[in-house]
Amino acid sequence: MSAADAYAAKKRVRGEPFQIASEMGIVGFKMSDEPDDERFFRRQIKYPLVILNPLACFNDYGAGDTFWHGECFVVVGHHGSVKDFVVWIWPRHTLWPGGFIEMCMCINNRHFFSKGIEPGRALLLVFIVFLAACAAPDSAQQRRRELQRDAVQLRMGQALNPIDAAGYIQLGAIYHQLGEYENALNAFQTALALDESHPHAYNNMGLVYLDLRLYSEAISMFQGALEIAPANAAFLNNLGYAYDSADRFDEALDAYRRALEADATFVDAYANLGEAYLNREMYAAAIQSYEQALVLDDSDATVYFNLGLAYEESGEFLRAIQAYEKGLALDNTEVAAYYRLAHTYQKNGNTLMMRRYLDDFLERAEGIPHLEEQF
Repeated sequence: MSAADAYAAKKRVRGEPFQIASEMGIVGFKMSDEPDDERFFRRQIKYPLVILNPLACFNDYGAGDTFWHGECFVVVGHHGSVKDFVVWIWPRHTLWPGGFIEMCMCINNRHFFSKGIEPGRALLLVFIVFLAACAAPDSAQQRRRELQRDAVQLRMGQALNPIDAAGYIQLGAIYHQLGEYENALNAFQTALALDESHPHAYNNMGLVYLDLRLYSEAISMFQGALEIAPANAAFLNNLGYAYDSADRFDEALDAYRRALEADATFVDAYANLGEAYLNREMYAAAIQSYEQALVLDDSDATVYFNLGLAYEESGEFLRAIQAYEKGLALDNTEVAAYYRLAHTYQKNGNTLMMRRYLDDFLERAEGIPHLEEQF
């Protein structure tokens, strides 16, 4: 097993910050490249009421939008509409926590239900039904629903303000997270058509091309971003990662070094530089880069795991053990790290600890196909 195969470092590339904010009565979208560069556009609540009503009826993933729709009714005082939509949607989306919240909002107004039921008792009844009917939602599915809802809201915003380049960049970033690469690229291209001098559109297109393993296209996009913002450490770091992925090592090193010249505290560049050295079995240089990364941020388990691997391959077993164990103290879900610890303890002559970590590894690797096959 090569050093690169034993523990693969995670990709460390940067997009730009963005936040989607929801407020009672108003939905806002925020794009902030820098703290002092904030762009807002807002729309009155009547727009989501009109658009989300048919959306909720015909889209399977529209449960969250439907309950948000009901919240809008609460805000504007359409209490009868709240009752109607809750009665319709609750049996269809019993796993959606928003439904319980909206039902509670309805029950707190005694006009929504029969006068024979006290609001407090009705709330208790719904809470019992909720606990009995709902299983814990899958976190990945929940996250996907949230992203889909964000995409719907952003599309609505762009329909009202179609010349906002930043809005298309936000929409493209969400499509990227959803794995909808074609839609993401289309959104970024639309942003560039509106503002060809927007570096983040180029940078985000480069990130999509990285995921598609189209490294030449990614390099071209990062270079385009750097033509506009030549001292941006994140863009230089991303360019270095694209070069490294394309096996253009010297150019990757140059890009990482330029990133660190632009910002000596940019920890991702140190971590990526360490990975580039590690993958080429240049362990001393990898150790130096990872140690510098940890001086800046000692909370990253991945850096500790890869530092441990570099020490292990260099024959410094005690330091490798310390790095692996620090990594597991931060993230005990990395199954491969248990194997590396067992292997390193064996090399260091500690059979007892080797067996302990090997047992941990075998227990955790069960049911993970690639680990069961590999080990």
